[in-house]
Amino acid sequence: MATYAFAQNSFQVNGSTGHIRSMGNSPTAVVASGAGVGATCTIASATDSVGNVTLTPGTSPGGGLQCAVDFAATYGVTPVCHLVPSNNLTTVLAAVNGIYNTQTTTAMSIYFAGANVTAAGSYQWSYWCVEPTM
Repeated sequence: MATYAFAQNSFQVNGSTGHIRSMGNSPTAVVASGAGVGATCTIASATDSVGNVTLTPGTSPGGGLQCAVDFAATYGVTPVCHLVPSNNLTTVLAAVNGIYNTQTTTAMSIYFAGANVTAAGSYQWSYWCVEPTM
């Protein structure tokens, strides 16, 4: 069976392993007031297409907007972004409280539907955003 490599701008498929690589500049994390006083939101191993987000709430966290991922480059159309919990605390909060995300051409925003948030521990997600062709 033949192997091949494909590279175009910031997307690559390794021909020998089949692994997909996303390349490009890292987006910026912006913590929102709903996360509480002194909260932090960070991004690791990230491009606009894929990455990991960690939210550590501050004092008196609540519901609503928690963190925004501001893309390094503007998408041509609004991307479809999947946000997946990557630790137990986040999974439990999603089941009890509800976590959802919205996106525009410039950012993905993470929201907590309810206010039942604990300031102990960190909430973690992996994300994957794809720009659909129209």
